[in-house]
Amino acid sequence: MIEVTLGDNDTYFVKVGMKSPIVYLDHWAVAKISGNPAWRSRFIKALHKKDGTLLFSDLNIVELGRNIDAQPNVKLFLEEVGTHWCFIDVDAPAVIEREEKSVPGQMPPCFDERRLNSYYPYIHGEPLTLGKIVELVGGQKDRIDAIYARSAGVVAQLTAIREAIKRGEPNINHDAYRSEGLDPKRPTRYVYHSLV
Repeated sequence: MIEVTLGDNDTYFVKVGMKSPIVYLDHWAVAKISGNPAWRSRFIKALHKKDGTLLFSDLNIVELGRNIDAQPNVKLFLEEVGTHWCFIDVDAPAVIEREEKSVPGQMPPCFDERRLNSYYPYIHGEPLTLGKIVELVGGQKDRIDAIYARSAGVVAQLTAIREAIKRGEPNINHDAYRSEGLDPKRPTRYVYHSLV
């Protein structure tokens, strides 16, 4: 859930929160739900009625932004989500670092504040919806390529670590990548280490 309040001198204050149900949809799922009016309506009604949160990442923006004009149903779906969404950071090591320092009541560690701050100035005080963000990025090939490169770099890093562990390379601290069990306060560490 994102609420933006305008202050004096072009400043703004952002309140971010995630309320259950919390849902992440891959770009293909967004396209599939968007293309079926009954599914789209059911999803949006449930999200709003339960005051839930749709998680959205750079990868969603890249995949949907590439051809958003050719997908009017996707654009409509993203607008209908309204403010019931939150940016998440796909850089697992960065999220893990924030989880280690996190304090209850602060922004969720998986929240991608940089991404929000990079888009908000371009919508000129209007409500910050996913439809507007994907539309902003859609026509900017350089920006899409930069987001994709950053996301691909994170995936490549994870793959390289996994392969080094499989090979038994001595310069990898194998204990650092052992799963310690799920700590609800630090779920990213568990998921990341389970993948590695």
